[in-house]
Amino acid sequence: MIIKSTKASQRRRCRWGSTYIWWASLILISAWVMFMNTNQLNNINAADTTTKHNSTSTNIEISETKPKPNQIKKTPANMNPKELAKILRAKEVERLGGVPKSKRINRDTSGDRGSTVDTAKALAIKMRSSQDEDPIKENLRVIITGMEHSGTTITGRLIMNAPCLIGATETGYLLAKTPKKIHSVLPWYNWNIDNGNDSGNDRKRMMYLLKEDDYRDMSAAENFSEMYKILRNRSHLFNDLNDFYDDGRECEKPTQIVDKTPRYVWPEHFENILIKTPGVPVIVVKKPFKDMRTKQTKEFYDEVYNNVDKMKKRYPNRIIILNYDEFINDPETIMECIFEFVGLTWKSEYLKMSRLKKKFSAFPDVVKQIGDWEFVPGGHSPEGPTKFH
Repeated sequence: MIIKSTKASQRRRCRWGSTYIWWASLILISAWVMFMNTNQLNNINAADTTTKHNSTSTNIEISETKPKPNQIKKTPANMNPKELAKILRAKEVERLGGVPKSKRINRDTSGDRGSTVDTAKALAIKMRSSQDEDPIKENLRVIITGMEHSGTTITGRLIMNAPCLIGATETGYLLAKTPKKIHSVLPWYNWNIDNGNDSGNDRKRMMYLLKEDDYRDMSAAENFSEMYKILRNRSHLFNDLNDFYDDGRECEKPTQIVDKTPRYVWPEHFENILIKTPGVPVIVVKKPFKDMRTKQTKEFYDEVYNNVDKMKKRYPNRIIILNYDEFINDPETIMECIFEFVGLTWKSEYLKMSRLKKKFSAFPDVVKQIGDWEFVPGGHSPEGPTKFH
């Protein structure tokens, strides 16, 4: 009995000893937590008096003291991938001559979807103020595109009245992935080649009339900027035309290219065209679907111009939409805005194709053909003598 009593006492002492240790540990842990909370509160109070927060700043700042939880500042280390990508994209847009979304010009929605006058002057200022110049702009002055039969040809003809500018009825070379692939861009390759018996063909006189050797050298170019330079040096449009005016201004022959190609606006091509031609202004002609002679569906039409709206936001200040109905109703005002966007000076006489006729003055039959494109109030657009529209 004595032995059993001793063992029972030992068990009771062990249980009480374990209980004492557990409570002591709990008290120590609670004291440590209270100490840490007190220390953190002191740090937060100190941060309130020492941290300066500028809510309008776009730079990432790191405070010397620990801020309140709802004031923790974003750094690349604590941002999620989407936030970091958004900041990096904004900085890249600003570096390339654009502006962040918060600083973009205020334009009403109707202007983004078709109005020409509302946005042209503001866009022209931004185009001219861009600091990033690309060599391609020395040779390629403007791109004109839009769905087939939307009014791209009359727009191109009017732009080509400006001094020093000319281009083929259609170019199409930017549809190639690289200059090396321009031979595969059909039918544009065939339209612009001189087969040896085309020099007397008036319709072909308004194309580039390139030789096989010219195409070989163009396809060997390192980039499209160099390709356009070779094109400018080789095509008869930059060597046989007269661009000298009575007052002696400007240039004796055309020196810059107007690339008019409706196919560029197709969704699978449009952004690639913009990437290949940094800084070059792009005119997109838009005619109401009900007024177009096209085999394309309304669904494709909507897809094309919805994509244009998307690219306008992605590449700010590079694209202007020429609303064809506005042009027909007020050609002087609309073309003055378009010319300003490209950095040119509009003259009313261009509606009669006066300067473009002068450039082709050595080819009377071509001059007659150009005359078919004179603007006739209430009677436009002409069909013209060629299949290229």
